[in-house]
Amino acid sequence: MSRTSNMLRSMAKMASFTSLESLGNRVKALATDLSQFTDEQNKQDVANLNKIAEGLANKSSSIEQLAGFENDLIGLARNLKQWTRVEPDLGIRSIPSELESIARDLDEHLVELEETPKQKSLLAEVKQQYDADDFDVAQAVYWYLDGWHGSQASESYQAYSTLPYKPGRMEEGPEEGTSAFDLYTDLMEAGISAESKAISLARALT
Repeated sequence: MSRTSNMLRSMAKMASFTSLESLGNRVKALATDLSQFTDEQNKQDVANLNKIAEGLANKSSSIEQLAGFENDLIGLARNLKQWTRVEPDLGIRSIPSELESIARDLDEHLVELEETPKQKSLLAEVKQQYDADDFDVAQAVYWYLDGWHGSQASESYQAYSTLPYKPGRMEEGPEEGTSAFDLYTDLMEAGISAESKAISLARALT
């Protein structure tokens, strides 16, 4: 495998950890906000939030543990909503909705993690079929999605924009006779019906 393909794998791994670390930082910030209030129940909620933040920042946390953090966030949001009804003047009214927002983002991340094995399997099959490496696949998918992606809100555009491959200034597509060219040609011949395959490959690479 080339140095480039190793770099792509490192970038993909770093992006996954960064996403979870970002969620952890958001939780930690809310714990700091909540710590301004000294109610005994509140102290326990702050401790729980800090525990969740640490778990999200831990690169070895399993999918099951992450799902547990999601449930904990939802439970804490529910408890804090009840608290704000009793003490409406406290400055924490925005915290429950922010916790719910983090829980939703974490749920999306979990869906991606659960889909990853299927996407990685597809990537491995394609690499074997075309005698390609990660760089070849990224190049082929980039140029396919360059012509087929939808609006900026679409899955295809998001996959296209996050690919760990960007062409050179003078590049117009994969070079003929390469593995990337063969894969690109097959994707283009399949047209829009290959879109979901291209998106899955892009996600497997990122």
